[in-house]
Amino acid sequence: LSNGGVLSFLQQYSYLYNQKSLDFRRDFISRWDVREVLDFISVRGLFKDRADTKVIVIVAESVTPPENRKILHATFRRSGRVDAEQGFDIDYYDLHWIPRNLALTNDGIWRANLLGGGRVLDFIDRLKKLPKLGDYASKLGWDVGEGFIAAKQGARIEAPHITGQPLLEPKHLKKGASLRELKRVATTHFKSPYSRGRFQSPMVLIHEHEDLTTRSFLTGYYTYKNKIVGLCAPQTQAEKINDVATWLQEFAKPLQAFITAGGMTTFTQKASWVGLSDIKSLPYPDNRSLDLSSNERILIDDIVTL
Repeated sequence: LSNGGVLSFLQQYSYLYNQKSLDFRRDFISRWDVREVLDFISVRGLFKDRADTKVIVIVAESVTPPENRKILHATFRRSGRVDAEQGFDIDYYDLHWIPRNLALTNDGIWRANLLGGGRVLDFIDRLKKLPKLGDYASKLGWDVGEGFIAAKQGARIEAPHITGQPLLEPKHLKKGASLRELKRVATTHFKSPYSRGRFQSPMVLIHEHEDLTTRSFLTGYYTYKNKIVGLCAPQTQAEKINDVATWLQEFAKPLQAFITAGGMTTFTQKASWVGLSDIKSLPYPDNRSLDLSSNERILIDDIVTL
């Protein structure tokens, strides 16, 4: 653009909500006067019969941004008028004016705005300073990662430690779910089979879903697919595995709020999915307390329940 020209361009959600685009995004905001970010990530089926792409619109001017620039982040919602193709509903609480410096230094502001704005960001930033579950498991030498992926094409690896073994599905992680008559893995070739240690108890398994359904298995050998994350420890650390499962169940609601407002995958792929990196980033403080204030508890209820 020539100096002073204005650009409005359509981008996939990854412009705002993907870590891989962070450097490009910050460089763009640093260089040009970004005035508005119109965020349609919450609107499904925007292109009707075509791909359900989640999009945003960036409005920027080809000039050096003023020091006091505040960027409008407008978050559009699903509504009956949207479904009827009559227009978009937006109100005061959907209009977030972000100091430009904050947009350049704290990447969590965009997702926080989808769920309430500054107070949500403060809550997420505080919990991010606490020790992380992934670091705790790493220090103890646990095998941490997702379950197997069956091969459809490309590399096809045989895995006798998976084929024919009992298979756990997400429904088996629910409290009281029976493990009788589990299916056996019929697949013989795999894309990512991992090692036998990935499926050996004691372990705690977590469903990659916003509900974070969790269950510990202290004995037995069970396989599981790649939408389940396993933290697998030596037999001598079975008690620590059980402690992790208890923590995740006891603090399920605040952890659900944290992973929804501060994670990387919720809203962007499937609305309720979380990823391995999100689970590794869950807080796991040494004193096993989140020290939640009354205001934070209200925020948590808003995010998880409403």
